[in-house]
Amino acid sequence: MHSHSQNRVWRACAPAVIAALLLFQAGPLPAQVRSGAVEGSITATYQSQRIAVECADADVGALARKAFNAHGDYTVDASGALRVRLVKTGPATLALTLDVDGVRFAQNVSGATLEEATLRACDAVLVRRGQRPLFAGRLVFVSDRTGRKEIYTGDLFFEKVRPLTQYNSITVTPRWTHDGAEVLYTTYANNNFTDIYAVDPATGRRRNVVVNARGTTTGAVSNPRTGQIAFASSGRGNMDIYLANADGTGVRALIATSNVESDPAWSADGSQLAFAGGGTGRPGIHVATPPNGAARRIPTGYNYATEPAWNPVEKTLLAFTYQAGGFGLATVDVPTGKLAKINTTGHYMQPVWCADGRHLVATQIQGQRTRLVLMDTRKNRKITPLSGTQMANCSEADYLPAK
Repeated sequence: MHSHSQNRVWRACAPAVIAALLLFQAGPLPAQVRSGAVEGSITATYQSQRIAVECADADVGALARKAFNAHGDYTVDASGALRVRLVKTGPATLALTLDVDGVRFAQNVSGATLEEATLRACDAVLVRRGQRPLFAGRLVFVSDRTGRKEIYTGDLFFEKVRPLTQYNSITVTPRWTHDGAEVLYTTYANNNFTDIYAVDPATGRRRNVVVNARGTTTGAVSNPRTGQIAFASSGRGNMDIYLANADGTGVRALIATSNVESDPAWSADGSQLAFAGGGTGRPGIHVATPPNGAARRIPTGYNYATEPAWNPVEKTLLAFTYQAGGFGLATVDVPTGKLAKINTTGHYMQPVWCADGRHLVATQIQGQRTRLVLMDTRKNRKITPLSGTQMANCSEADYLPAK
């Protein structure tokens, strides 16, 4: 059995580099290798609240209840002391009233759609309660509902979903650019050679991004501060980490070794780049500080760790996918090495943090099927399915915070 990262790199690589990628073969693995990491648990910081949601519009009410039920700190209950009332005042506007402990808060909320206004109203409740917004963020992800892997975008709860690509080919690794104006992705539509493109979700306009890199290119991510792109390329014969300007020019190698490197991920401030790499058949998480490219392996407690994702709030915290029999998610604090499992049952991979730094969107593996779920990393680690059967197999999500 192979990890998603490994399969993704294999699919992306020309035959000449496949032999080099065999070093990421998983095979039977020991349960864990401690490497000095300290395992702990992610703890809750909020108290559960019973919340009543009132709305004459059935769809608005149902979506608001779904959102609060998914959070982990709220239980929707008609007798709840925390009372939310939503009144539709226009095609995409709502009047929000929040009553708690005899105090009333009122706010008018609007969005591009009624669904977006509803989720923004739910976020307004979170903010009023001293929590960070979550619900109105947008997703891009991969679905094979047409029989081919294509890129889609939609809201967090899949109320409004639409395709961004229609290549009738294999299209993967969608990632929002730093300003949310485009989505970077890799497609095999060009005679089965991978190319990195960008698409504007508003207009559908596409452009070829990385045009001067030799070999296979995949996994492009945009620096949240500068827009600089990091990606993996087989230009030297095995997969290395490269950098390019936001427009694809100025390509240069950042991490170029005899090992295989993949899964680049920028830190929230754009100053560090995490990636997966290794030369012993046991990939691990590494962190580099551009522009010099000096990198160090981060002890994770597992000798198979890939798909790092930086927390946007707890800025030294990395989520990652590990393999120890099956696939699971964990976090590691980079300076201290403190390790915490996120899920204790089931099989999950491809973590991406939501804007609140508490919730993840991840891929859940169920036999031969995959779906996207929302994971609360605190409380009882509540897991809420996001993609339904109508979207077939979904994976590789990326989350864009609401503006």
